[in-house]
Amino acid sequence: MPFPLKSIAFAAGTLIAGATLIGAWRSTGLWAYDGGRIMVLVLAGGLACGGIMLSRLLAKARARNDHLVNRAAALARTVDRLKGELAEGREVETALRRHKNLLEIQLKAGTCEL
Repeated sequence: MPFPLKSIAFAAGTLIAGATLIGAWRSTGLWAYDGGRIMVLVLAGGLACGGIMLSRLLAKARARNDHLVNRAAALARTVDRLKGELAEGREVETALRRHKNLLEIQLKAGTCEL
């Protein structure tokens, strides 16, 4: 199981356990004695787990964003290079077409002389 799912499951389990303990203390009448302190500790633990999970998710998102920015820049460079090669290919194709036309004209002129 990936870390975010483990963290979510742990945080949810902690909060559910805390809610169950709070319900048990309320039903037994011990709520007024120390249920409030335990509730705060359990909820703080659940919130701490949630905070850890969110901070790790944000760190991963930042790293992924940096990676995507680098990949996008590399892709833009590749596109520019390919556009240059395509333009160069068109120039070569145009030059070859002109040379072919010139050769055809010379061939026709040569056959007319014969």
